[in-house]
Amino acid sequence: YSTITIGKYAFAETSSLTGYSFERSYSVISEGLFENSGLDNAPDLSGCEIIGDYAFNGCDFDYPLVIPDSVISIGKGAFANSCRDQWGRLSLTIGKNVREIGDYAFYGCYGFSCTVTLPKTLESIGDYAFYNAGDFHDFTIPDNVKSIGKFSFYYVGFKVLTIGSGLTEIPEGAFKECFVEGVVLGDNIVSIGDDAFSDCMNLSG
Repeated sequence: YSTITIGKYAFAETSSLTGYSFERSYSVISEGLFENSGLDNAPDLSGCEIIGDYAFNGCDFDYPLVIPDSVISIGKGAFANSCRDQWGRLSLTIGKNVREIGDYAFYGCYGFSCTVTLPKTLESIGDYAFYNAGDFHDFTIPDNVKSIGKFSFYYVGFKVLTIGSGLTEIPEGAFKECFVEGVVLGDNIVSIGDDAFSDCMNLSG
């Protein structure tokens, strides 16, 4: 195949576009490529390394979301408001080589109800990255993660939340209003920000 480039926002605001398949793999999914389109399922992203900012923002997926092992970076707002099944029946799989999850990446994806395993390669999670993103059951932030953003897991459900030894700071509102029964803090936490765990009604000692 000849090489082609798909520009930013190429299929944005195409509400009648419900399906799309790539006949070749692309290392980069452009910024805003399908923003607010009618896609009900993410295309096969095999071979993709970078998912651009807002690439699938505002899509309304009805199927499990799989981020393949080829992906190393998930951009700002990449899947924001895209997984909103009201019955909480969707699952999320994040590939084993992702290094960064950008601000607002999965913001408002309240349709998730699943066990999510973050990869050991992950280094950073942005502001509001998983804000109101459903129920993640037992959940571990790996030791390699050095930073999480403010309000990064606001209003998310956990049974047990385990925070790895790579974090030294839990920022403002990171787990505010979470449905969590137990928290295991890493050995290197030296600072817990304002409202970090406020209004976590189910949290017990």
